[in-house]
Amino acid sequence: MIQLVTLYVRRQVAQIAMLVGALLFGASVSLPSQASELAAPVARAVHRAYELNQDEKLDEALKVLESLAPSRQYDQAYVQRMLGIFYWQAEKPEQAAASLKLAADAGVLEGATQQQTLQALADISLNNRAYSQAERSYQALLAWQGEPVPTREQRANWQLRLTQVFYQQEKWKALLASVDAYETLVDSPDDIALNMRLNAQMQLSHWKGALQTSQRLLARHPDEIVWWQQQTSLYLRLKQPKAALASLQQMDRAGHTLSEQELRSLSQLYANQRIPEQAAKVLARLPDADSDIELIVSQARYWQQAREWDKALAFWQRASDKDVSYAWDYGRLLAQQNHYQQALAALERLPEPTAEQLLAKVQVLFRLEHFESAKSVAEQAHRLKPSDSSASWLQYLSSLGH
Repeated sequence: MIQLVTLYVRRQVAQIAMLVGALLFGASVSLPSQASELAAPVARAVHRAYELNQDEKLDEALKVLESLAPSRQYDQAYVQRMLGIFYWQAEKPEQAAASLKLAADAGVLEGATQQQTLQALADISLNNRAYSQAERSYQALLAWQGEPVPTREQRANWQLRLTQVFYQQEKWKALLASVDAYETLVDSPDDIALNMRLNAQMQLSHWKGALQTSQRLLARHPDEIVWWQQQTSLYLRLKQPKAALASLQQMDRAGHTLSEQELRSLSQLYANQRIPEQAAKVLARLPDADSDIELIVSQARYWQQAREWDKALAFWQRASDKDVSYAWDYGRLLAQQNHYQQALAALERLPEPTAEQLLAKVQVLFRLEHFESAKSVAEQAHRLKPSDSSASWLQYLSSLGH
């Protein structure tokens, strides 16, 4: 978001330069008709400064204007306005803003001259990060009632820049009101306006609104992964797992490269929607899927939930080879699938078996018709933790010896 706004600021700098050039041209055209309004010495000095500037003698032009000390308010405002233009051309933005402020605040300039002066002051203030001044100037432009009547395009441009001022000041509620006003003035809002709206909505925890805005941006830029990520994140925040799953699926099918975290999220969402086979397949795409014990175990569980027994057994075996404690899960599934000899080998690997694990071993030994061994293990389980199950096994296995 911040990078996009930075690009916007750079674009505004170019527009400001064009605007100031237009002001300078306007000043030159209006000099003859305004000569009678300016005191004669001031009019001559202004004309001289303009000619020097045309001859690319900007420093001399500035000295001419800076030497003036007009007594009349209109003369003062006019000179300050022209100084602001020349200071901008001399790459002295702070002095340009100060002079333009004096000119605009005097309230004696009329019509397009005052309007252009206000706009130059607003734009240069924005560029100088003098946001309070920029805010006041754009508000004055938007409240303009006189001649010339601002065009719809002008008002939209001022409103968009005011929105950026609010963004820079982190005035999120004011920003949303401003961008709403901006959207009433345009057929299709600028991307930067939507970006700033989204940022404000996120800052204010307006999650539903943020989702709508991110979807507008996604519709414009389906090839940009950031908007898919934003949409998915907001679905998750709004506790809409089905929608989040669909978003990640579409993102994946569109050919975007999912990050490791996104793959994990996609797998978890598949699992939550009771689609374990897909959950396992997604985990298999992670770089450490075959070496990370947690990922191996998760794949084993998902394949087991999917009743893909051979795949589940393969992953449980891999897990038990890395961590012997998983020999319990491996052995239990082997026994469930009637692979009793393999199950026995797995269960015998457990270093300190619990009573429950010992009773599972009893059952496996019984299936293999190793009755004496089964009875011995049942006694061990009963000593460890007496229970009805261990007592029943002992009673039954003892009866087989008579």
